[in-house]
Amino acid sequence: MKRIIDIKGTAQGAIIKIDESASIEEIVEKLGEQLSSSSFYSSSQFIGTAGRFLSYRDKAIIDDLIYEKTGKRSASLEEYDEKKTVASLEKQVRAEVLAEYQKILDEEIAPKLEKLERELEAERAKNELSAGNSIIHSGTLRNGSLVRYDGHVIVLGDINAGAEVVASGNIICIGKALGMVHAGSGGDERAFVFALHLAPTQIRIGRYVSGAAKGADSRKKIVPEIARLSNEKIVLEEV
Repeated sequence: MKRIIDIKGTAQGAIIKIDESASIEEIVEKLGEQLSSSSFYSSSQFIGTAGRFLSYRDKAIIDDLIYEKTGKRSASLEEYDEKKTVASLEKQVRAEVLAEYQKILDEEIAPKLEKLERELEAERAKNELSAGNSIIHSGTLRNGSLVRYDGHVIVLGDINAGAEVVASGNIICIGKALGMVHAGSGGDERAFVFALHLAPTQIRIGRYVSGAAKGADSRKKIVPEIARLSNEKIVLEEV
């Protein structure tokens, strides 16, 4: 004998499975009995039905019954489609993740980038930099790679250990600077090196040389930093 009503739980909520031949009176009777049989259903969220077509009137009657027995309305009594529900849930999760990522960008990253831009503008004004005297490398510089330029070098990627970047001006790395970097190679001691993660095997500014930052690889906090000369020493400052 077929069961007229069967309530199935899913990760998203409860589904009411209905015998396709059942009348609305039988549905109301059996659903009322099942909802009254356990307090479990009072905490359930009903998200759909399956097995039998329900008219708008049928749905209204069932929704009123659910409210009477559990104290809350159903989320939906439309025919449940698992594939569409999963796709909808994935879309919602993606939207939430993107919204959270955008929040981080707006609240944390954007102010730092704005501050960096102001500092770079100040450096350009102070050092009389020429915007055209620069080169951009897009992508990661791997072990054995060398970029040498008479001007400023901008790397849109990582500078891996074993790679070298030599510039007569500044070096800006939008990524990890782990190799050897030499800014101000022509003797400009006002040059600087910036990276989102600055942990080079060797860093040079003008004629001054510094080895790898102590504990750089073991630091839990990774923040954008700028390296410049101060009192004839290469110092790192958080941006």
